Amino acid sequence: PLDVVLTKLLKLPSDAKRKLFKSWDAKFVHLSGRVFNFQSPSRAGIVGAHHYDIGNDFYKLWLDPWMQYSCAYFKDLPDTDLDNAQVNKLHLIAKKLKMEPGMTVLEIGCGWGGLGIFFAKHYGVHVTGITISNEQLKGARIQAEAEGVSHLTQYTYCDYRQMTGQFDRVVSIAMLEAVGYKNMDEYYSVIQRCLKTGGLALVHSITSNRSTKTAHQQWILKYIFPNGFLPSLTQMCEFAEKKFVVEDVHNIGPDYDKTLMQWYARFQEHVQNGNIVKDEVFVRMWDFYLNYCAAGFRARTIQLHQVVYSKHRAGRYDAVR
Repeated sequence: PLDVVLTKLLKLPSDAKRKLFKSWDAKFVHLSGRVFNFQSPSRAGIVGAHHYDIGNDFYKLWLDPWMQYSCAYFKDLPDTDLDNAQVNKLHLIAKKLKMEPGMTVLEIGCGWGGLGIFFAKHYGVHVTGITISNEQLKGARIQAEAEGVSHLTQYTYCDYRQMTGQFDRVVSIAMLEAVGYKNMDEYYSVIQRCLKTGGLALVHSITSNRSTKTAHQQWILKYIFPNGFLPSLTQMCEFAEKKFVVEDVHNIGPDYDKTLMQWYARFQEHVQNGNIVKDEVFVRMWDFYLNYCAAGFRARTIQLHQVVYSKHRAGRYDAVR
């Protein structure tokens, strides 16, 4: 199987991988990333248009009912129970943020609104979600209305750098990967600005095992996530210095392997059933993308970290698992 082959390749020693994947194209991407800001405000919408605006119906076919396009949490669940694992993840985040009814929550990078709608419905909080994908914005508003929580949620097309106001909690899931190294300080400054004194923030991101200033997964950059960048855990803590106290760090990377393989199984099922009507190149590209990412987590070359930050919060923070 493709995922097994890719896992073996990714487990090769670093020198062997460099020789195997070295190309002038790769060197150019690495160098240009040091010179240019590929995630500037003028370019921020590229990922939204290229990846997320494929169409909501496409993602609905193989994601869970809450439309969670991020790592699930399979604790105490079988590897195939994706839907409940995503609910597990949503409850985990809410508990880490110590949510209480009536709180205000800012979600930076709200996707199709599933997380915010879930929080509003199950925890009674008021959620403001921002996105730079027109399709996701439309989907979030429709879903909030359908779930009966439109009075507790507000979804807006907005670049995170333009966000104003203050909130009791800030959450950002699978968004940091689109921020870029050159913008990480501003990203954390926005969270600091928007978080009330005494508040908690949680950032959930795929992370690299090493700190770099440029992206290094050239195939993913070209075909799947233009201008993407994987920060390291060190960078997630480094850019929070002088802004927050780091209260909790949780690595659930192995669960992303399970998540991706369930997505792949569902994707393939709908391809075989004729529900996904795309050309052969698109299908092969997505097959490779899902398997390649799963292999990265299985080989432990990439991780998934949830980091909880506090802003001048008194008392001890008790971690949740």
